[in-house]
Amino acid sequence: ETYGRFTPYYITQIYFLQHNYEELLRVAPGLLDSASSKRVPEIARMIGASCFRTQRFSTAIPYLHMYIDKAPESPTRDDYYELAYCYYRNSDPDNAVRWFGRVNTSPEDSLSQLTLYQSADCRMQTGDYLQAINFFHMAYLLKADPQISENALFNYAKLAYEKGYNPYNEAIKSFQLYINEFPASPHIDEAYEYLSGMYLSTRNYREALT
Repeated sequence: ETYGRFTPYYITQIYFLQHNYEELLRVAPGLLDSASSKRVPEIARMIGASCFRTQRFSTAIPYLHMYIDKAPESPTRDDYYELAYCYYRNSDPDNAVRWFGRVNTSPEDSLSQLTLYQSADCRMQTGDYLQAINFFHMAYLLKADPQISENALFNYAKLAYEKGYNPYNEAIKSFQLYINEFPASPHIDEAYEYLSGMYLSTRNYREALT
């Protein structure tokens, strides 16, 4: 009688620490109705994080919101990122960008770089290409993850060309930089095609031939 009402909560915590997300999702949602206001945010966080890690992105969203709204302490960068990414994978770029914007990208780490890169993709989906270009450029500059840097620079150069953002200046320099930095990239032939086409357009035939 003394401890019975506490043990389901402790069992839920143990499942979370064990990464046993399926068992957690079987038990934890039923605890929310009877949990104290002090325990609700933590239970919601574990449910939302478990849904996130098992790719139940749409299911995770209300639980992550519940945690962020009711958490006694400020949510972490990871909390904001998880909610933003759930919207991103749920084909809701506007809400994804809004919550990606809550992730502190001052640390020059892989989370910041990934946040900027996915924010750029969201901006492309909403047609805000200038913002997408800026986010891709920032993602490239961080260098925390070489693969993200490579993809970000390629997309930056491609958008600069296709959307008329100083196409024969910034785009040429960006594709040259891409070829120099990532000569083994699977996009290398495409980069050469863009670059040679721009040289032809500007009648720089010597460089186009090269």
